[in-house]
Amino acid sequence: MPKLWARLEPLVYGSENGLSAYITAARRFGVPARLSIRRIRALLALKCSGLAIGPGVCIWAGLFGGLALARHAAGGSHAEDLGFTDQVIWNFLRGQWFRTSVYQGATWNTEIDIARLARPDSLLAFHVEPMLLLLVPLYALGGDARHLLGLQALAVALGAIPAYRLGVRWGGSHWSGGAIAAAYLLSLLGQWAVLSDFHTSTLAAPLLLLAIERFSR
Repeated sequence: MPKLWARLEPLVYGSENGLSAYITAARRFGVPARLSIRRIRALLALKCSGLAIGPGVCIWAGLFGGLALARHAAGGSHAEDLGFTDQVIWNFLRGQWFRTSVYQGATWNTEIDIARLARPDSLLAFHVEPMLLLLVPLYALGGDARHLLGLQALAVALGAIPAYRLGVRWGGSHWSGGAIAAAYLLSLLGQWAVLSDFHTSTLAAPLLLLAIERFSR
């Protein structure tokens, strides 16, 4: 891998601008040569990122996705937040937007005085999570809470790719990129989040990294 990267790094991160060199690299990696140099560079960077940290991303997603599913199968999930998330998405398919019955007649400490709420049957009284609408097709295809847990683990793991690319861009070498990606995947905060039910806010980490990586080009 270091030898491969030594040949590709000048192309991907900007120290060689010859059109013929880009076209040669594009053909080697299956990137259409008719694209602009900037687009070829972006696609080559994505392919190199996958080659460098793809195995780590797959292992992390499989390990923590499996642990999250094992926790769920053992009864470790909670009504807050996986329970109401699952119910709300299920109700979307039946025309009942953001409806949940989790808090109706709740006897546990909800940190909110349910009696003062006009619509305790609406998730919007507790959380505003429009991102849940994007998950409706998953349930339309037969998905359930287990798929939410697996999707969350995969999404968080994929955040290592923009983390790696930022490390390479700012650190100037693939080793710095690998260090940043490893620090991201080994973060206890990310691991804890994946093993603590499902939260749309957990998806913020990979999405923010992707946004920073895209807009810092």
